[in-house]
Amino acid sequence: MEPDIAALLANISFWEGWGYVALAAVLIGVAGESIKEFTPWLERIGWEKKIGRISALILIAGLAGEGVTQPNTNAANAKLIALLNKQTAQLRLDLEARKNRSLTDAQKSAIIERLKPLPDKGKIIFNPLMTDGEAIQFSDQIKAVLKAAGYDVEDATFGERMLGLNRVGSFLWIKDAKNPPQRAKDISTAFRLVGITIWGDVHPEFTDPDEVMLVVSTHP
Repeated sequence: MEPDIAALLANISFWEGWGYVALAAVLIGVAGESIKEFTPWLERIGWEKKIGRISALILIAGLAGEGVTQPNTNAANAKLIALLNKQTAQLRLDLEARKNRSLTDAQKSAIIERLKPLPDKGKIIFNPLMTDGEAIQFSDQIKAVLKAAGYDVEDATFGERMLGLNRVGSFLWIKDAKNPPQRAKDISTAFRLVGITIWGDVHPEFTDPDEVMLVVSTHP
């Protein structure tokens, strides 16, 4: 499982703490060796060899500690940087996706492959939000895919065109939610399988139980 930022920061803090301990040990060991080499008073009281051995051991322990803590600190920092870079890249992708919906070539192929063999190829009326260029562009992509899959696609009449809508996303308008046309269910399923949600919804003014209108409103 990928570690989170808090866990990586805690790991970095842990190894940095031990790194300071190792550095302190090195300084103490160097100080002890310096006192032994450059001052005569340890020799006078007979502690020169003892302090020398203790200082050497402390210095070795400090150097060994730095040898362990520094690579672990570097590794944790590298993981943190990699994770932050990954999250930044994903954020950019998410922002780009929110800015402009589109179908990839792989999604188009998968949708066409699933829908083309199905029998119900009745009419699909397209009605994107006319005040939103992004909605019109995305609607045109969906229309092209359904046309390639064999559906009878056409644009809504001028009187049906929408200039405003108090909801977002893409959805299929039908008359009866309990008994929708088969092609409405097929289209919704095909798009859902490639990660795109097209909801089904009832239009209160529809009189034809076979009518299906695909509406693309503003980006969620």
